[in-house]
Amino acid sequence: MINITFWNFSKKENSTKIPTTTGTVLSCLVKSPSSIINPVIELNTNPSSYNYCYIASFSRYYFINDVVFNKGVWIVYCNVDVMASFKSTIGSTSMYVLRS
Repeated sequence: MINITFWNFSKKENSTKIPTTTGTVLSCLVKSPSSIINPVIELNTNPSSYNYCYIASFSRYYFINDVVFNKGVWIVYCNVDVMASFKSTIGSTSMYVLRS
């Protein structure tokens, strides 16, 4: 079991914004096998009021795509928020972009 922080959070597309409020920490089980990019989480508490989470074990923020209730367990399907997860790297990098 790992602790995952959940929020109801909105942000613009391609934004590096991360939640500044204290979220709700829930003890969850990451299904095995599971991807670090698209993890599947199991928990006993109804997470349907949340749309965003942070998994400290993976050091990444995630959008919650779907929540399914099956046989007494809530199953949460997530995908990584790349812009928020790598905010510090993106902010400290200087880039030059060309458009064609």
